[in-house]
Amino acid sequence: MTKEQNERWNNKVDIVLVPDSRLSAYQKAIIAEDYNICGLSRYALP
Repeated sequence: MTKEQNERWNNKVDIVLVPDSRLSAYQKAIIAEDYNICGLSRYALP
């Protein structure tokens, strides 16, 4: 089977990034700023 014939290989999926629940609100804010996703509790990559 080639990758063109493999449905699972060709399906697109969304990746959703969420903060680690073990982090404090302050730590989450620092990471959000570092990755330029301020104000978001979830970040979806299409």
